[in-house]
Amino acid sequence: MFALARLLIRERLRKLSVYYGWAGYLSAGLMLALFGWAGAGAAARYVRQATAVQLESFLMSIWLGWVIAAILTGKDLSWQIRLKRLLAFPVSGFVRLYTLAFFLGFLSLPLLVFLSVVEFCAFLKSGFALTAMFTALIGIGLFVASVRLTASLARGVIHRSGLLTRPLNAAAAIACVLLSAYAGVSIFHPQVGVLLPSHQFGRLLFGEHVLRALIYMGAFTGVIGVFDFAMQHSLTYSGFSGPSAPSGRMSSGSLLLLHPSWPGPIFRVAILGWLRTRSALMLLIWGITYSFFFTYFSKQGDVVYFFLFIWVNLLFHSAFRGNLLGIDRGGIWLYYMFPVRIESTLSAKSLSLSFLQSCMVASPLVAGFLIANPPLTPIEWIRVVSFAVSGILFGEICGFYFSVRYPDPIDRTSQFDGGTTVGALIVPVFQILFLVVFALVSGRASRLLSPALYWCSLLGIPASLCVVRFAVLQTWVHTTMLGQTETIIKKLSAF
Repeated sequence: MFALARLLIRERLRKLSVYYGWAGYLSAGLMLALFGWAGAGAAARYVRQATAVQLESFLMSIWLGWVIAAILTGKDLSWQIRLKRLLAFPVSGFVRLYTLAFFLGFLSLPLLVFLSVVEFCAFLKSGFALTAMFTALIGIGLFVASVRLTASLARGVIHRSGLLTRPLNAAAAIACVLLSAYAGVSIFHPQVGVLLPSHQFGRLLFGEHVLRALIYMGAFTGVIGVFDFAMQHSLTYSGFSGPSAPSGRMSSGSLLLLHPSWPGPIFRVAILGWLRTRSALMLLIWGITYSFFFTYFSKQGDVVYFFLFIWVNLLFHSAFRGNLLGIDRGGIWLYYMFPVRIESTLSAKSLSLSFLQSCMVASPLVAGFLIANPPLTPIEWIRVVSFAVSGILFGEICGFYFSVRYPDPIDRTSQFDGGTTVGALIVPVFQILFLVVFALVSGRASRLLSPALYWCSLLGIPASLCVVRFAVLQTWVHTTMLGQTETIIKKLSAF
């Protein structure tokens, strides 16, 4: 068992070296160090001022948000090990295999940063007391374990129910429904959520009923763990894997499918492609979490602040925005083979990236709404939202042009490849110019125009860009991609 653990760790380090290298380690280390420093600073202010009820409510939001994000993306910030791939190794019993994969999952840099922040909070509350630090360590371990097990159980029920026996599927589904209902009721009535890990972990950090809190958290994690163990055992030995498995079908059971025919399959494939791209997914998670927590805890919220934060979030994916064709490299010929107009495929890919950027942009705006005393007036909120929508549409327009005119093959498995293409360098410059122009024009218009005309102008800017994006530009893309078929395929096939 220990030999297998060493083997898995060495293979993990080898893959990380191949994908990232020393530059990747350095940048990821600096990013996580800054995130931990910012989180520790925010936690220091919050822990000193917050009451036990406020801390429990905050931890409840973290727990729910973490579980929902893990269900939607399949990523819970832990090291995920596929148990099917370990069956070839001589490990006796599934219990050892499951236990090994579960504990190795904690060897993740984001989880270690989260652990450091929590330990710092425990230090602020109790000082350098070994007992308090040790109980906080156990508590954060149970808290993270509850998130991982809950998300794993929910994803198994949603995506792989066809591989389970009927009794097990029914039991897991009932457990998920009851847990969802209980968590939903706890949002509106916090006193009901005494059994949830967030409630007990808040008590533990405040040093109230520590032993009872650990027992409650252990019991919750143990019950969910039993269901997840039974499910993973059934899935591991089911004998189904690969795209032909029931879990691989896109015709049903997908959270990205809101209707049998909408959104379209090309859009869903594009979304899944971005989520499978390491750098795009890391930027998405970083943009959403940092934007929300920094805005929420710093209590900042003037118009310029939101303008700058929206602009920064739009820059994150500029390397992809300005080179949408390059990420497909040798697969560009598929664009010409799909039974749809050629611009529809590129448009779906651009819209899927805009969906990710919209999630990042919405994060600081939601945090601004949750601040106790929002400093912005309704007309200022309209101005900020107008800039957000206009910035995304403007980025799409620029991305269309440079993606078609200057396609350059990039490797989606590399964190750094693609950052120096023509579109990746020029699109951020245009975004800066658009920020300056929009801020100056909208600010001057607010002083010169009547309120009615000012509202119309704020709505007219994104409407005009929308017309250019969906009417004028798509015709140009269709003509250009068909007229330069040989050139585009030759450029992207030379990788």
